[in-house]
Amino acid sequence: MSMKFYENVIDVDLCVDSSNICSEMNTYIISLLKKEYESKAFEKIGIIDKILSIHKLSNVQISNMNGNIDITFNILVLSYLPKIYDRIKIPIKKILPCGIFLEQPNIKVLISDYDKSKNYNLGDNIEIVLTDIRFEKDSFHCLASIH
Repeated sequence: MSMKFYENVIDVDLCVDSSNICSEMNTYIISLLKKEYESKAFEKIGIIDKILSIHKLSNVQISNMNGNIDITFNILVLSYLPKIYDRIKIPIKKILPCGIFLEQPNIKVLISDYDKSKNYNLGDNIEIVLTDIRFEKDSFHCLASIH
């Protein structure tokens, strides 16, 4: 199975320049949220594939210094937070002497212990089991075994 994204409600912060307040504010805010959070990875939230909707506005503060508006939203997203023992299927990016390197946006995986007699090709989607996960530089870096 490929990475399975689930609906999840999360709290996010957004700073809006007061000079951009207009009648199309909802469209503007959604575009800012997508730019800031969509297709990105966060250590506690996971990989956000898509923002589905804004649930509610939970906090608004106006800065006296620059007139910016700091807003906290509850938003509904499709996200995936990698966990040890998750089974996922992702494509082979590189085959190196130290192992097989797999990659999708925001997740990188190394398989160092595998049956070298089997023929693997770049681009092949293989099912793996995550054995170690760490978050670094805006993406998840994992070790895995072939399932």
